[in-house]
Amino acid sequence: MPPLNLAKKLKPARKAWRSFTIKVKSKLETLDVLNSIYIDQLLQSKHKEPPQEAETSRRIGEEVEESSGVYSIEDARKAVIAKSPHLRGVDERADEFIYKFREERKLEKERSDLDFQEMLARSA
Repeated sequence: MPPLNLAKKLKPARKAWRSFTIKVKSKLETLDVLNSIYIDQLLQSKHKEPPQEAETSRRIGEEVEESSGVYSIEDARKAVIAKSPHLRGVDERADEFIYKFREERKLEKERSDLDFQEMLARSA
């Protein structure tokens, strides 16, 4: 025979579970669940083909200029630096800083390797 007082013992837990689920359901209902937005859908709407225009001799010349445009961010940066002489010094200093930084890291690594080798030699 099952114990009769088991149902009485489970009432507080059942009551707590019901109140918890009611609270969670009410919180979920108040949240505005937005539909998923996919990046492909966003890009398709922005990259529509431009309307075709009649070709003229002037239009053909413009296309040649567009094709010789900038192909990457690095090319764009180089083009800007070439046009502005005051930025050339900044670029050279940045390259020099990067070179010095890498050299310092190499020296630190070599020192730490030597220290480690010395420590191993002392312990042996």
